[in-house]
Amino acid sequence: MKVRIGNEGEHPVRVIVDRDTVNDSTLEAGADELFEANGGVLELRELEMGTDPAEPGGETNG
Repeated sequence: MKVRIGNEGEHPVRVIVDRDTVNDSTLEAGADELFEANGGVLELRELEMGTDPAEPGGETNG
């Protein structure tokens, strides 16, 4: 599956393809990008400053 995602929000979005959290991507605000998911799973998580779990001291929104 190929999907074009456009981030029209104010914050970057974490894009996880096929549940692979190691090779995830960040889609910045205003960006538009094509993603390919062989397993058919795309997960989107809006990030705010200091809430990225991949960053030291980051916490989840949840």
